[in-house]
Amino acid sequence: IDFIKEFDQVDFKEAVKRLTDNGFKRTKAKPAKDDPAKVLTVKQRKLLARVVGHYQHALGGKDTKGLDYLQDKRGITDTQSLKDFGAGYANGTLLGILPEDPQVIKDLKTIGILNAKGNEVFYNCVVFALYSSRGSIVNLYGRNIDDEAGTTHLYLPGPRSGLVNRAAVKRSQTIILTES
Repeated sequence: IDFIKEFDQVDFKEAVKRLTDNGFKRTKAKPAKDDPAKVLTVKQRKLLARVVGHYQHALGGKDTKGLDYLQDKRGITDTQSLKDFGAGYANGTLLGILPEDPQVIKDLKTIGILNAKGNEVFYNCVVFALYSSRGSIVNLYGRNIDDEAGTTHLYLPGPRSGLVNRAAVKRSQTIILTES
């Protein structure tokens, strides 16, 4: 609440209203000219949601690297919280489950899930979907579990927006704001 009061220059009552009724309702920064906002089609949003579902399923699967990272390196041992907040893991199996449809590949490149060469951008990352105030996925945050990989924090291309699972935040007694 204090953060919103200071950042938005509003009183306590208005800060609480912005956090509980309407989510974070601030004036959005304009994207840089070289970083245009992408407007995804309904089909692309559904595809992004399916990819996020695949990553969430992979976190609890046979490949335990993502879960091991969260437990051993980050001290997150509550698997229910990981489910509540929609944590996932990009273990490199996405390409193997995709249909052989050039339009799907093109859409995944447009969204930013695949790079120009067709490789997974979030490979070896623990991922969290970021949601709009309406509940649709608008971005994806990835934390590479290998600190030697170079880039450790990844997002989809375009302006950064969204919140980690608003529904889970509403049920929580405390909220911790972090850099990512």
